[in-house]
Amino acid sequence: MTVLLPSRHKQKIKQKIQPLLLQPPTTPLHIEFAESSYIVKFTRRESGRFWRESMSALACWFLLGVAVKPNAFRTGDISYEAQRLRKLRQKDIAVPRLLMEGSNYIVMEHCGERLEPMLRCQQTRDELLPHIMDSLLALHGADQWHGGAQVRNLIIKNDTIFRIDFEEKTGDVLPLPLAQAYDLFLCFNSLTKYLNFDV
Repeated sequence: MTVLLPSRHKQKIKQKIQPLLLQPPTTPLHIEFAESSYIVKFTRRESGRFWRESMSALACWFLLGVAVKPNAFRTGDISYEAQRLRKLRQKDIAVPRLLMEGSNYIVMEHCGERLEPMLRCQQTRDELLPHIMDSLLALHGADQWHGGAQVRNLIIKNDTIFRIDFEEKTGDVLPLPLAQAYDLFLCFNSLTKYLNFDV
C-alpha cells in the first residue's frame, strides 16, 4: 500500500519532478522539504544494459545451468519496482516506504546513506559484514529475492540495513532457489574487493 503524503509535500515534490519528466535523471533525486527527505527514482534507460543483461544470462547458464533470454531480467518499468517494494514491505523486509507513484517515477522515503563506502574502513567492514549477510538471509527466509543484491544496493540508517533497486525480474525468471543463489553470487562478488584473502 502506498503511504499518503501531506498534500503540501506532495505538491512540492511534483513541482520539482515536473520539469524533469521530459528528460528524467538517470540517478535517483534526493529532495528535502520541511525536515523530511525523499528519494525520487525515474524509469531509466541505461547505456550498456544489453551487455549487462547478456552477462547475467551467461552467468545463469554457466553457474546455474539455466538458459534465460537476456532481456528477461529487466522490465525497464518503474511500476514493477513499486510492486516489489509494496510486496517486500508486507513481508517486513527493510526497504524504503513507497510514498508516491507516477507513470514513470516513484517517490520513496529516504532511508539513510549508502553502505558501500563504509566498507573501506576495516573496523566498520568487520562490524557490517555479519549484518549484510543477516539482511540477505532475512530476505531469503521470507521466500523473496533481490535481483540486485550487490552491496551498492544497500543503505543504512540507525543500524538498519535497507535494500534498494528492485528493477530486476530474477525471481520471476528463475525458480526461487536459483534466484536466491544468484543473489548470493552477486552479494559475495561485490564484497570480494573489500575482503583480504590469503592466497
